[in-house]
Amino acid sequence: MRKIASLILLGAVLTTQPAVADESAKDRPTRKELHQTMRDYEDAFNRADAKELAAYWTEAGEYVTASGIRLEGPDAIGKAYEKLFAEKEGLRLHTTTSRVQTIAPNVVLEEGVVRLISANEPPAEARFEAVHVKDDGQWKLSRVRETVLPATGGHREQLKGLQWMVGQWTSRDETASVNSQCQWIKNQSFLKRSFRVQDDAAQIDVTQYIGWDASTGQIRSWSFDSQGGFEQGVWRQVDDQWIVDATATLPDGRRGSAERVLKLVDDNTFTWRSVNRQVGGRLLPSLDEVTVVRTKGTSK
Repeated sequence: MRKIASLILLGAVLTTQPAVADESAKDRPTRKELHQTMRDYEDAFNRADAKELAAYWTEAGEYVTASGIRLEGPDAIGKAYEKLFAEKEGLRLHTTTSRVQTIAPNVVLEEGVVRLISANEPPAEARFEAVHVKDDGQWKLSRVRETVLPATGGHREQLKGLQWMVGQWTSRDETASVNSQCQWIKNQSFLKRSFRVQDDAAQIDVTQYIGWDASTGQIRSWSFDSQGGFEQGVWRQVDDQWIVDATATLPDGRRGSAERVLKLVDDNTFTWRSVNRQVGGRLLPSLDEVTVVRTKGTSK
C-alpha cells in the first residue's frame, strides 16, 4: 500500500498554491506563471491523463518516493501514473506549500505537504521537496523527493500558511478599536483567535477557531460573538492575500455574508477589509481597509 500511496502523492506536487513564499515583487510574475502550470497539471491528474502528466517532467526528471522507490524520466513516471489510474478512481489531491524559493534564474524550489483523499482508503500524506525548472518556455519538474510525515496527529502543516497570525494585534479607526490575539491549540491542529471590539456604545468579544477540513481539503473557521451571532468561513489564498468567504447568522436571526481580505504587509503588519457584504438580501457598502499592527509575540 505504501508504494501506491507514494505514487499517488506524485500528482499533488504541482497542484499547490503557495502559503508562504520567499519572494520579492519582481518575482511575482514568475509565481503567477508557475501557479497556472500547477492548475493545468492538477486538471490533467483529475482527468487521469497519464500521458499529459508525464509531459510536465524534464527528460532527466527524477522522482524518489517516501518508500525509496526511484523513477527516472517521463516514460517511467507516465507508466506509474497509468498503473495508478487503472487501480484507483475518483482520487482527490490537496497540497499545502510551506516554502517557495527562487534558487536560480528559471529554477524554483518548493516544499510542503501533499495529501490524497480516496473513497476506500485512509488519506495518505507525505512531505515533499520539488525543483521546478523552466524548459523551453514551460515550467517542468526536475526533481521530487518525498519523506514520511511523523505521526503527530495534528494539522499544523496544513495551517502553516497562517502561522504569521500568531501573536497579539491591535487596530483603530475613527469609531472603534480592536485588540486580538492568536495562538496554536489542540496539538497544533487549530488556531484560536480572540477579539475585543470597543467603541463608545458597546464592547463585543469574538472567539474564532481556524482548522483544516480534511473532507474538503480546505481551511475553515468558526466564530462566535458575545451578542449571540456566529459565522463560518472558508479560507483561500490568492497571490499575497488571504480571502475568507464568510456566512453568518446575526443575533436577530438575519443571515449575512461577506468576503474578508487579509494582506500581510510585513512580519508585524497586515491589512484587513470587508467587501461584497449583504445582510438579509440587502447589499451593504464595503468597509474601508484597516491596518493591523502586532503588539506582542511572533509567528516564528
